[in-house]
Amino acid sequence: MGIGVPLWVSGIRVLSSGTRSQGGVPVGMFFFLGSICLLAAAGDIRKLVSGGLFGAKRVARHLWRMCFGLFIA
Repeated sequence: MGIGVPLWVSGIRVLSSGTRSQGGVPVGMFFFLGSICLLAAAGDIRKLVSGGLFGAKRVARHLWRMCFGLFIA
């Protein structure tokens, strides 16, 4: 949430200024990455409330995040 919310705020700030990009980054990328971060945070909160993850499910959750980061890079 610490990354997703500022990305959304930056995207809204860029849209309200009337431009379509900031520093060469299209405004849609702010919203896309911010949404992914917020979805991941919502999933974390849901899993923490339900008692956490163990074993294979924990490894699978870690892998999707690592693979998404590699995809973006």
